[in-house]
Amino acid sequence: MNIRGRCIICSVILAGLSLAETIPQKLLEGLASEQFNVRESSQAEIEKWVDEKGQVGVAAIYRVHRDSDDPEVRLRCLRVLRSRSDKDYMNEGQGYLGLQLADEILDLPGNDKPKTGIRVNYVMPGSQAELAGIKAGDVIVSMDGKKVGPTDEFIKTVASYKPLRKVVFLMKRLGEDPLIEVTVILGKRPVQDLRMMYYSDLGKLEQDARDKHFEEWLKKQKTAE
Repeated sequence: MNIRGRCIICSVILAGLSLAETIPQKLLEGLASEQFNVRESSQAEIEKWVDEKGQVGVAAIYRVHRDSDDPEVRLRCLRVLRSRSDKDYMNEGQGYLGLQLADEILDLPGNDKPKTGIRVNYVMPGSQAELAGIKAGDVIVSMDGKKVGPTDEFIKTVASYKPLRKVVFLMKRLGEDPLIEVTVILGKRPVQDLRMMYYSDLGKLEQDARDKHFEEWLKKQKTAE
C-alpha cells in the first residue's frame, strides 16, 4: 500500500476515534458506576448531550454500545438510543389524543341557544389527553378558539395535525360552572384507522409501532457506520 493510501486509512481511524472521544469521559465512566444513582444521572446527561449533538452524538453512542465489554454500559447506551428513536418516531404521522368521543348538545351560561360540543366517553390510560388532565364526562366546546363538531370532522382535524402539536381546548366539566382550558400536546396515531380497534388494544399497537420503528432506526445507524 502506498503512503497516500495509509494516510487516508489513518485519517478515517482518527476521525472515528475523535468522534467517540467527544462523549464526556466522566459520563461514560458513570454508566459503569457501582452506584445506581450515578448510572441514572450519567445516562440522563448523555441523553441531553446526544440531543445537543444530533446525529454525531447518536453515532458516538451507537459506537460505544457496539464496542463496550461492559453489559451495563451497553444496556445504558441502548436506552439512550431508544430514547432518541422515540423522539424520531414522533416527527412524522398523524396527531392523536387517545379519546373515545360522541356528539353532544349543551346549554352554556350566557348563551340563548344550545351549543354543539363533543363529549369524552373514555380516556385511554397513558395517552396525551390523560396526561393533560382530560377526564371522561368532559365536553369539548372549542379547539384553538374554534367551535367543534361533529365528532367525525373533529377526529379528521386532529389527525391532520402532526404529532407534538400543541392544541388548546375549552371544556365544560361536570360540576364546574366556568369553562376550563386544557392544553394538550398531541401524540402519534398508532394506525391510520382506529374505528375497528378496541381501546385495550391501542397501548399494544403503539408499543409495537415504536418497537418496529426502533428496530429499523437502529439498522440505519449500523449501515451509517
